[in-house]
Amino acid sequence: DDNLGLANGISAYGMSLIAPRALGQVGGRLRVAFELQSTELGIQIETTAVIRNLHTGAAAATTHGLEFDQLEPAQQMALKSFVFDRQDDAEHWTGGPR
Repeated sequence: DDNLGLANGISAYGMSLIAPRALGQVGGRLRVAFELQSTELGIQIETTAVIRNLHTGAAAATTHGLEFDQLEPAQQMALKSFVFDRQDDAEHWTGGPR
């Protein structure tokens, strides 16, 4: 499906999304939906995001820098928990912060 993308990075405020083509223009909005699973909970995130930047790579895929619009408090908490869990995992497997 041309409207699917792969999340390459995520934060509490936005994400990097790789898609086969540009899904809009800088300043435009996209509807995004994805599921997060952390040690504490699982939650479905559905919101709009503003396209802050676009970059077309060598493989003709386009990376979209997205900033989430307004999130519900439960969604914001789930995102923060997910990001914290990933940071904790990275520190464990790399031997801690440097």
